Amino acid sequence: MIDNNVITTDNGNYEVSKYNAMKHGILSQYTVMQWENSVDYEALLDSLVQEHDPYGATESHLVEELAGVVWRKMRLRYAEMTSTQANLNNHIQNTDSYNKSHISARAALLETSSGTKEFDIKQAVVATEQETQEALKEMKQYLACWKKARKAIEEMQPYEKAFAALHKEDQREWKTEYLGERVSEYSERVYEENADSLHTWIIKNIPYYEARVYELESREKIKKQVLGQSFLSQNDLNKFTRYENHLDRKFEKTLAMLIKLQELRGKDFIVTTKLA
Repeated sequence: MIDNNVITTDNGNYEVSKYNAMKHGILSQYTVMQWENSVDYEALLDSLVQEHDPYGATESHLVEELAGVVWRKMRLRYAEMTSTQANLNNHIQNTDSYNKSHISARAALLETSSGTKEFDIKQAVVATEQETQEALKEMKQYLACWKKARKAIEEMQPYEKAFAALHKEDQREWKTEYLGERVSEYSERVYEENADSLHTWIIKNIPYYEARVYELESREKIKKQVLGQSFLSQNDLNKFTRYENHLDRKFEKTLAMLIKLQELRGKDFIVTTKLA
């Protein structure tokens, strides 16, 4: 809406004060909601005024319409982001998240077994690529040590050589936490400092490290699966898509009207000049 008090030059062109009048126009007053940043909207409107240089109330109205469409598309992006975040948080934090996470991992990897039950879905989503690669490298090192120690025992090499093949952390754990302890709650047998006991311990631990390597190698696929499942429900997605298409059509139509009006005004200016 144009202010009648706008200063004009001799040839009737509006000066920069046209923007100050527009930002207080009828549409602009009701476009920005109370909790939104009016400065951002004014910057958007200003850039469109500079680009299209509207003349008169009708062109100014059309420029305000363009600003309103862009502003609503920004809101749509916010809604999309917050909906995804809420769904993602619900997916990870839900009381039944253990089952949900397992299903997500299985779907991502086309798994039919229970091999994904212990996967940490939250870490798959929040971990950076660098963190994942560092963790994967470390797990592979541990696994290689376990397998080397198992091979030494199975080749009938001395207990000392098999023990030396273990990672230093696992050597410490074997010495301080397992020697003298029962092999399982269902057995009276205890771990002893010999090749047979060490082999039993190694065989029990290798599957854990193999599963961890598999999990870390699969993180990117699992992350995409979980994010995809969290990206709006089908109903929400359809609603958002329809609204965005509506805004796109409105923008195209408004812009076409503005350009046509300015072209007509340009022709009228040329004819008037010739007649004069």
